[in-house]
Amino acid sequence: MFFDSLNIVFDDTISSVHYRQNLSGDNPEAIKFENNRNLYNEDNYVRKVVMEKKHYISTEYSFTFTEQDYLNAKN
Repeated sequence: MFFDSLNIVFDDTISSVHYRQNLSGDNPEAIKFENNRNLYNEDNYVRKVVMEKKHYISTEYSFTFTEQDYLNAKN
């Protein structure tokens, strides 16, 4: 399943929209793919290899929402 955007909601009232790559939506406040806070962009995650075998790699990806993310969504 593919989505064109993600809507992150803080405190059940404040939202932040994140756009996929090559999407130019009509929301001027949306976080574009190139932004280092965009959730679609894999480069914005901390990646940790948990287990590595011959034909299998298990990884964990972490993304931490900051207070600034909240403040940006609020404005």
